[in-house]
Amino acid sequence: MGPAGLETVDTLIVAGIAATRAEAIRWAVDRVREQPAYRRLGELRGDAEVMDRDVLDVIEREIDQEARARFPGTAVRQAVLLQYGDDPEIGPGDLWVRVLLDADGPEDYEPVLTAFRQATSETAGEQFAGYLAEKLPEIRLVEYTFSNNPVTRDGHGPRVSNLVGERLSDIQEREHGETTLELTRLGPTGLETLDTLIMARTAATRAEAIRWILDRIRERPAYQRLRELRSEADTLRNQF
Repeated sequence: MGPAGLETVDTLIVAGIAATRAEAIRWAVDRVREQPAYRRLGELRGDAEVMDRDVLDVIEREIDQEARARFPGTAVRQAVLLQYGDDPEIGPGDLWVRVLLDADGPEDYEPVLTAFRQATSETAGEQFAGYLAEKLPEIRLVEYTFSNNPVTRDGHGPRVSNLVGERLSDIQEREHGETTLELTRLGPTGLETLDTLIMARTAATRAEAIRWILDRIRERPAYQRLRELRSEADTLRNQF
């Protein structure tokens, strides 16, 4: 967040608006979400995602055909191209390819997955991942699993996955020397707000989106009054 961002959240804490820095960030994110301009960003984001889906559908059909050609037999039922919003694990701007395997029922999932792994060479999997990386640089992962996959103890059903490329946000945060924030404390609504700012190109990463939000809070006249009150409180404390 930088010195200015930390000073902002600490001022909110001293003013009694929040008890912790995480809570102060949540409060600031909520204020941005209330603005009419943000609601318009959400509408534009929805329009863009609908238009993008038309393009992705064409690419999805090509990937589906490629998967069937590279993994012959009856194991592959369908390959689908997923984007942000299709799965909670997919970040904004990222794409996943999910290769759905054919099975008669849940009791066959593990045996089918094992047989598929044994029949598919490591080279074939790497070549398919390479094909996807060339097809669309936004594809981060290819996953081999089943439709209506039951959730197991670790939160996932039977699946095998291979990385295709790094998340854009991870690359950017590493290049900028940004540390990973405890974003889970923002909750689903807070994360959705940050991701909307990213999709609208207001920020490149979630950390940058938080900095942008804190900058907007700092510009408000009411915040300037909070800073004055904090300074007055500090002066009084120093007199004792």
